[in-house]
Amino acid sequence: MKRRHSRIIKIASVLAFIMLATAVFAITVSASEDDGYYYESMDITMEVNPDKSVDVTEKLVVYYEEERHGIIRRISTDSLLEEYEITNPHVSGDPYTYSNGEFKIGDPDRLVRGRHSYTISYTIELYADASEDFDFFYPNLIGNEFDTEIRSASATIIFPEDAEIVDFNVTSGKYGSTGNEYAKASQNENTITVDLVYVLPAYNGVSIEVRLRDGAFPDAPVITPDVTIDSLDVSAKTNEFGEMLVTEKYSITADVASGSFVRSLENNLSSDNNDVQWYVKDIEVSCGGDRPNAADVYENHAIINIGAAQKGLLDFTISYKVVTNIKDFDDSGFSFPLDFSNSSVKVLLKNASVTIDTDKLSSASMNSAFNQKFDLAPAFDSNVSTKKASFTLNNPLGVGDKAVLTLNYPPDAFTRAGTIFDWLVPLCSVVILAVVIILRVTKREKQLVPAIEYYPPDGLSPAEMGYIIDSEISNEDITSLIFYWASHGHLQISFTSKTNFVLHYVSPLDSKHPDYERTMFDALWRHSTNGAVSNLQLSEKFFPTIIRTSNAIKRAYKNGSDIYDTKRRTLSSFIYLIIPALPAVLLGIAAAIFRFGFGLSIAAVIIYAVLAGLTQILLDRRWTLRHKQTRSKSTLYYLGAMGTLLAGIALLVILCSNLVPVWSLLCSAVCILISSLLTPGITKLTDHGADLLSKCIGFKQFLETAERERLEMLLEQDPNYYYDILPYAQVLGVSDIWEDKFKDLVTTPPTWYVGGVSFGDIYITHMMLNSMRSVSRSLATLPTQSNDHSFGGGFGGGFGGGGFSGGGFGGGGGSSW
Repeated sequence: MKRRHSRIIKIASVLAFIMLATAVFAITVSASEDDGYYYESMDITMEVNPDKSVDVTEKLVVYYEEERHGIIRRISTDSLLEEYEITNPHVSGDPYTYSNGEFKIGDPDRLVRGRHSYTISYTIELYADASEDFDFFYPNLIGNEFDTEIRSASATIIFPEDAEIVDFNVTSGKYGSTGNEYAKASQNENTITVDLVYVLPAYNGVSIEVRLRDGAFPDAPVITPDVTIDSLDVSAKTNEFGEMLVTEKYSITADVASGSFVRSLENNLSSDNNDVQWYVKDIEVSCGGDRPNAADVYENHAIINIGAAQKGLLDFTISYKVVTNIKDFDDSGFSFPLDFSNSSVKVLLKNASVTIDTDKLSSASMNSAFNQKFDLAPAFDSNVSTKKASFTLNNPLGVGDKAVLTLNYPPDAFTRAGTIFDWLVPLCSVVILAVVIILRVTKREKQLVPAIEYYPPDGLSPAEMGYIIDSEISNEDITSLIFYWASHGHLQISFTSKTNFVLHYVSPLDSKHPDYERTMFDALWRHSTNGAVSNLQLSEKFFPTIIRTSNAIKRAYKNGSDIYDTKRRTLSSFIYLIIPALPAVLLGIAAAIFRFGFGLSIAAVIIYAVLAGLTQILLDRRWTLRHKQTRSKSTLYYLGAMGTLLAGIALLVILCSNLVPVWSLLCSAVCILISSLLTPGITKLTDHGADLLSKCIGFKQFLETAERERLEMLLEQDPNYYYDILPYAQVLGVSDIWEDKFKDLVTTPPTWYVGGVSFGDIYITHMMLNSMRSVSRSLATLPTQSNDHSFGGGFGGGFGGGGFSGGGFGGGGGSSW
């Protein structure tokens, strides 16, 4: 294969690998699945006490298919909605250690295999919830972090005798799943039982939300905050680009001497639940009084260090910019949280007011995560118009809860902010096109003047002619030398079947044959027996020789004798790389800067680069084969190239119009399309190459257009003329035409054919063509393995609480060790 083809294919392969790696990175969980063990069963009992503490017992039956010391059972120590503590950890009958929610069970000096049972117990201390309407109980029965499958499981939740269950909802699956595929639930008075109905795969869990009549946990302790936000005043203004400039003014009372108050501003760049994508930047914090250095600012959160505040009071202001993806504004809500859950201290929001100065607002709402999840009345009073929205907290927001602001805008509410990439991407594409046009216009090469040739010009072998006609060496070009040598009397061929043959040594190649031919000829007989070698003996052994011969032919046409100008060929290879790569690199940088849909954008850019590279390969191959292929094949190359390129462009327009506008992408697409069509013509024939190519084209034209009278005359002069020319017809792509012209003229086999399958008057020429193809396939078979390297180029009842698997307390997961 031609060098530039090889380079482009390697580049395309690398890009495809990057694309695959990116996709895998985007969907891979934090740990891989462990197939060395599995859970035969889990029997979980939760006894809920009047003080809302939960005594948990887990009976686990584990089957080890590989030797392990034991298991690690991790229990989550926090949840999205409530604070809790884990106490009284214990494992019965097995050595273990425990620290911060993690049991490590097993003997470090002993390995186990097969079935083993464990009993774990612990207590989860919960606090009273903030609702006056109902009491809520929301545990993760089986966490989403087990790294192996669970084949059977049952969980029993026993509530206090006086507790009245109103309703419940079970969710199962991967973290965030709102459906229930794996479990069923039933209720018997104050007890709920949940059973698996299918094997639960690794990293899947089961959660349950239970709504009870208020007063189910009369002794539940009320959580005491470490920090009280006495006053929070939030003002935000949205500009024409959908960016929201926010200022948060805090006045807090700290009842602890140390700790960290954390304002979390985690980015939402995944568009989960049809939410608008957003991220925060330019966070600044200013603290009043004598505490100028009390704050630490990071990319997505601000930390206020508690301590040394006069009389426990502290005032500070946090400001930042929220950048939104305006493409998402249709029926989706822009949800933005007031979240302090990552603080090392317990935070109570006592008073808060939020004002949004905006335009074209469709609707707005604000609620606490707890009230929103359990369909309770909003925690904020609201006053909303198209230009302004204001919200006031009507009751303190409980510790561990957070407020969520939701704004809805029509699709055309904002204008996309212009960036340098809007012009840079098409400008680079225009520059590439200009360079290509200049190189095409300034190309000066000797005109091709084909003249009819009855015999191969300049004594060229079929392999050499195959290289000259399309500037590449195929396996068929090389194996045509077998028949070429046979016609010169150096070997004979017998066929034992339609696909199997034997080569018979007759005489060595003389000095008229170049060194690479003699080297290849000698290699044929290394596995021979008594001067005969079969295709079965050569299969998978001869391919390295074909590669060496191919490289030798290419080298023979270097140093002033090459067909194409070396500088121009190198330049075209560089442009082949630049056309797909440069726009892809710029769009990749834009995706990294703008951040919205980063994974999809990068995947789209990489796929585009691969498709654009494939387009270049197809167009270049059509160009190099222009003197060899038929019009129909040429059309197929064009259609294939245009299809791959248009598919890549469509992908960019659909997934990357948030990076640059559609007009920019389409302008670049037009330039890339024209550049792709013109680039193959950059290459330039040398004078020597033009002369040789003219003669080869003249010879090919004769093979295609020769009249019967002329062929009869040539056969009279040389009865073997048809067989001598057949290898050339094969490498020039006109073997079928050549066969058709001679089907009534050739009735005897060639002089080099011995024994085996018999010939018939009609079958003979078709037989020979199939024979040539059979030889090519057999000798060019790649070795499956050689010296450790390969050769070649390269159920439950339920209220609609909006719950999801993994959203409650406890749960966690586990692994083995």
